[in-house]
Amino acid sequence: MDAESRFQTLASLYVSFSPSQCVVYKNEILICGYKRICSYPNSAKINGHYVVKLLNTNNANGITLLSFGGLQKNKHTLRMHYVSAWDEEDEAENGGTKYFNQWLPFSNLPIFIGKKFDNYAGMRALIGGSNKNLLFITYPPKQIDVFDLNKVQYINESILAIGKNSIQYHCFVAKTEHGIPMMNKKNEMILIGNEIGLSIEYDEDSNNFQFWELRVYITLRPFNSYACVCVNDSIYFFGGHTDYDGGTSISNAVYKYSIQENEWLKFEHTLPTPLFGCIAISSEDCTFVHILGGTDGMKGMATHMRTKLDMWTKKTTVERQWIIKEEEKKRIEETKFEIAGIEHDLQMEKLTVEFFYFYFLF
Repeated sequence: MDAESRFQTLASLYVSFSPSQCVVYKNEILICGYKRICSYPNSAKINGHYVVKLLNTNNANGITLLSFGGLQKNKHTLRMHYVSAWDEEDEAENGGTKYFNQWLPFSNLPIFIGKKFDNYAGMRALIGGSNKNLLFITYPPKQIDVFDLNKVQYINESILAIGKNSIQYHCFVAKTEHGIPMMNKKNEMILIGNEIGLSIEYDEDSNNFQFWELRVYITLRPFNSYACVCVNDSIYFFGGHTDYDGGTSISNAVYKYSIQENEWLKFEHTLPTPLFGCIAISSEDCTFVHILGGTDGMKGMATHMRTKLDMWTKKTTVERQWIIKEEEKKRIEETKFEIAGIEHDLQMEKLTVEFFYFYFLF
């Protein structure tokens, strides 16, 4: 079985893009940032923006989208109630398109999510909270904010526990259990990218974050700008990009992280071509993952591929061998970490003894 056999090439997009934002609605994929249905206002600069679906209880015939971000002083905060552009009955029931399928101000007041000089290029965001009113925003260099969409204000501005590292074009998803996001009073999230792996918990009652280090597959660590999607309690990673001394590397690799088992798998089968800046999104029934756009490092791509998830369930012989090798590397890392901890403790004991001796003499 070759790479192409796992990825079905669909009709090309009418325009190439990298990066952009996509959301799924029933059997439709909405690419936010292009004109077919509607345009962004001229004042909105969509580089560095993000789009999320909001909880919509008022109308079962559509979804409400929030678009926010942009670069420094050109930030925007807009909403759209989308009804299917393919379904004339839905459009008629909603009174035409006067207040639908167009970007409008988030509220009657001038509201902007994102402070003037925040760097939102390559940021990621999630909706959570017990009332699905909390917007979690992660952005360079190492920030995580919580914006209350009901109160229309920031309620938490924190720093990620990542030392001297920084984040950008990373993976930021909600943990899931049995396909259900764990985003209620206790909001559980995962952040991966730029040599970083974090398990994050936010307590809505105490308004506090906790962070735990999450081990990442060794050969994935240097990369970011991959397409990633969380489906069936696993996170899939496609492609990616990294800079190193003297060059750039673009990946065609595919990885999976199983959330409940805390296990990594690198697949033997790969993308048909190396890509980064592409988008991965699952179908509403979680049968397929669609991969759209991106770049091969030379030009933007207008490609649209999809892959069936059940084709990635059975491990090959090579993949089983890689699992064994990765477990060996994991044990070596753990041993080095334990030795470093012991050496640190011994050094502290030595300093304590020397201090006591010096104090005793004088």
